[in-house]
Amino acid sequence: MKYICFTVLLTVALTLVAADAPLTPPAASQAPASKSAPPPLKGTIQKTTPGATAAAKNDANDIASLRAKAERGNVIAQYNLGLAYADGRETEMDLAEAFVWLSIAAQNGGTGKALDALLTKMSSLQINEGRRRLDALRAGNPLLKAPAPSAAPAADTKAVATTKAPAPAPTPRKPKISTTN
Repeated sequence: MKYICFTVLLTVALTLVAADAPLTPPAASQAPASKSAPPPLKGTIQKTTPGATAAAKNDANDIASLRAKAERGNVIAQYNLGLAYADGRETEMDLAEAFVWLSIAAQNGGTGKALDALLTKMSSLQINEGRRRLDALRAGNPLLKAPAPSAAPAADTKAVATTKAPAPAPTPRKPKISTTN
């Protein structure tokens, strides 16, 4: 009985899905699927193609939105913005700017490995430019300030005892014995 119910439900579901599917001509259905890319997911960053003005406007809006979130302290947005600049997704590839945002994300708790990978691709001039931009960005945005260094004592220093040494224990007194009656 369970098998029959399942079969009926499956048939009904497939029929409904087939009814909602768009009809395609036979020639289009025989074309290999590898030629067309699937549509991008909403909220993902895609590489831009030259000449696509409408797509470029959307890409610019996506980057601007991502940057606004990153500047407000959103660690995920900081990390994704760094990846966008590192890979040239929806923007020009800019390794120094990628360094800025991936560094901020790492200092705010981001755990991705993109900064380590980026550093292997960057020259010392690009790293210095990234540090300069990072300092300038932090100077103008209080939400992106570097975290304060921890106040933990160094390993080679000894803690100074501030308590007094315990007082010596009082000596017991012998009871007086009187000899008078």
